[in-house]
Amino acid sequence: MVHKLKWDDLQIILAVARSGSASRAAASLELNHATVIRRIAAFEKANGVTLFDRQPTGMRATPACEAIIEAARPIDDAILEIRHNILGQDLKLAGANRLTTTDSIADEILVAPLRAFRERHAQITLDLLITNTRLDLLRLDADLSIRTSRNPPKQLTGRNVARMAFAAYASKDGATARPEPFASDAVWIGIHHDLANSPVFAWMAEIERRNPIAARANSFVAARELAAAGLGFAILPCFLADNDQRLDRITPPISELDMSVWVLTPRNLGRSARVRALSDHLVRHLKKRERLFAGDRD
Repeated sequence: MVHKLKWDDLQIILAVARSGSASRAAASLELNHATVIRRIAAFEKANGVTLFDRQPTGMRATPACEAIIEAARPIDDAILEIRHNILGQDLKLAGANRLTTTDSIADEILVAPLRAFRERHAQITLDLLITNTRLDLLRLDADLSIRTSRNPPKQLTGRNVARMAFAAYASKDGATARPEPFASDAVWIGIHHDLANSPVFAWMAEIERRNPIAARANSFVAARELAAAGLGFAILPCFLADNDQRLDRITPPISELDMSVWVLTPRNLGRSARVRALSDHLVRHLKKRERLFAGDRD
């Protein structure tokens, strides 16, 4: 017997299936993690189905869950399209802009531009979503994103504001005793799967096969702190590390790791006055930091 279905439950199922994680689904839906787990368990019990296989790497949808998703997705897409159209008609310079970016960009780049924006647009509230997990702009998890990418999704509209360079860094302390960075005894700071979208992740996988790893970090800010403390070499964005007096840049920028910095938004939201105002403002300010992003010291 199939019990009465609630759209809220189906949204939770769809979110977990998309993200492969109850915690990420909870964050995208602005729910408590325990609530997501409880609602899934209640649905499974009430309808006599198993929705997800719980695995160490995440939650994988079962065939029964896939059938539910296939039936629910057209409804979800239609609701999403309505939300896009409504929000795209917003011509007021007021309301809340949800901006997502990484901790490294927020830490080094973002505060001054946002302060300047608020001075000009006091009626617009800024909701910052700082995460190294890519939020889904198409599902309106955020209104704007400052992200690195080589090929942003075609369904998003955006502007390329800078080239982001990466190089190897190490603590200035003990500089005379440290080995060459690519010697077999050189110790490195690894990175977690949270940064899998960065080319640094694959590059570091090669390093990990032949060099000892002192620690792993799930953000470049954390990796910088570990390197500054002398735990090992780290690959870091030049804009994050070049001005840190605790660090030496050990290599020139590594061209194969270059990424582009984009300001992105869903196409329909690009017509919203508050979103367009923040997007234009961020593009102007970030373009002024092109040399910093590129690791240009000349």
